[in-house]
Amino acid sequence: MQVNAELADLIYRLTAHGLSPTTAKSVSFYMVLVNAKIASLAHAFQDLFTVLSVTDFIMLLSSIGMTLSGKDRRLVQKEAPSASHIIRELPHKVS
Repeated sequence: MQVNAELADLIYRLTAHGLSPTTAKSVSFYMVLVNAKIASLAHAFQDLFTVLSVTDFIMLLSSIGMTLSGKDRRLVQKEAPSASHIIRELPHKVS
């Protein structure tokens, strides 16, 4: 309903400025289509921003909680040093 009213208003305005009715109809349809695409894209970006903001806030809270508790969860666990890296005592030099 609203789109039809908007199309009729645009066609009326464009014909008042001297365009033929068929040209005015195609131009007004294109203008409504472009405006709808822009509004849809803006809404999608707003939703994406909201989701990312909530996710970032949850990550911030968990990071603060881990910092305050002193716990850390490593992605790669520490391994015991291999036998080749253990420093052995050398025998004392006898002179």
